[in-house]
Amino acid sequence: MMDVPSVQPIAPDVGKIAGPLLIGYMLTWGLYGVLFVQMYLYHLAGSKDSALFQLLVCSLYAFQSAQTFLLSHSAFATFASGFGRVDLIDDIQYTWLAIPVMTSAMAFVVQNYFAHQIYKLSKSKTMPFLISLLSTTQLAGGIASGVIQHDVLIFSKFSERNVLIGTGIWNCPAVLCNIILSVCMAQQLLRNRSWKLAPAQTPLSIRLLVQSGAVVAVLAILNLILSFLPGEPPPTYWQATSCILAGGYTNTFLAGLNARIRIWHPDFTEESYYLDSASNYQHTEPRPTIRSALVFALDSRGALEQDMTRFEEEDEHLRR
Repeated sequence: MMDVPSVQPIAPDVGKIAGPLLIGYMLTWGLYGVLFVQMYLYHLAGSKDSALFQLLVCSLYAFQSAQTFLLSHSAFATFASGFGRVDLIDDIQYTWLAIPVMTSAMAFVVQNYFAHQIYKLSKSKTMPFLISLLSTTQLAGGIASGVIQHDVLIFSKFSERNVLIGTGIWNCPAVLCNIILSVCMAQQLLRNRSWKLAPAQTPLSIRLLVQSGAVVAVLAILNLILSFLPGEPPPTYWQATSCILAGGYTNTFLAGLNARIRIWHPDFTEESYYLDSASNYQHTEPRPTIRSALVFALDSRGALEQDMTRFEEEDEHLRR
C-alpha cells in the first residue's frame, strides 16, 4: 500500500490566525498599485525637482517595491507552496525585515521631509526638531524590533516581554510623531490660501486628511492598539495594519508632491508664473497652445509669499 502523507489538523481558530496576515498581504498590493499610479503621474507631469530630490522619490518607491516583494514571497510560502501547513502561518519568514525595519526607514524619510516642510512654512525650529527626534527614535525602535523578531522566529512568541518592548519603542514614538506632524501640517495648510486654490475634484476635507498625514496617524494608532491587545494565544490582528503602514507613508508623501499638479488647458496661452516647491524652482514663460497636459503649477508649501492675485486669475482660467 502507498504511504499516505500525514496531514496536520486544522486549528479551530485558523481564520483568526491566518486572516489578518492574508488581509495585510492583499492590502499591501492595493496600496502598491496606488503608489505606482502616483509615481507615473509624478513622472508624467515633468517635475522640476532637483535631481537629488527625484532620486529620493525613486528610492522610496524602490524601497516600497522591495518590501512588497518580500511580503509577497512570505505570502506565497505560507498560502501556496506551504498550503495546508498550519505551522507556516506562525513562521515569521521575511516579515521581520519587511515590516519593522523597512517601514521605520521609510517613515523616517517621510516624517523628516514633512518636518522640513513645517519648518519652511512656520519658520519655527521647535516642532520640526521634535518630529525629527521622535522619527529617529522610531527608526531605532524599528531596527531593534526587527532584530528581536528575527531571533523569535514565530508569531506566537510575540507576546514575550522583549518583543513587546521592541514593538513599543518602535510604535509609540511613531504614533506621537505622526500626531504632531498631522496637527502641524493641517494647521499650516489651513492657513495657506493658495493651497485651497489648487483645482482638484477631490473634496478639500479629504485632501487635508491625506496631505496632512492624518490618515497615517490614525493607521499608526490603530496598529499600536492592536499590537498590545491581550489574549491567549495573543491576537494577530496587528499583522494587517503593520503590512500597510509603509504604503501609507509613501502614498502620503507622493500625494503631497502630486498635489501641485494642475491640468494645463490649450486655451490658456498667456504668461503664467508657477513654482515647484521641492526644489524652489521658479519659471516664467509664455505657454504655447497645445493639448491639455499635466504640469506642476503650485507650490506645495502654499506659496505664502506669492501674489495671490496671480493664482486666482490662473485658477479662473483653468476652471473654464
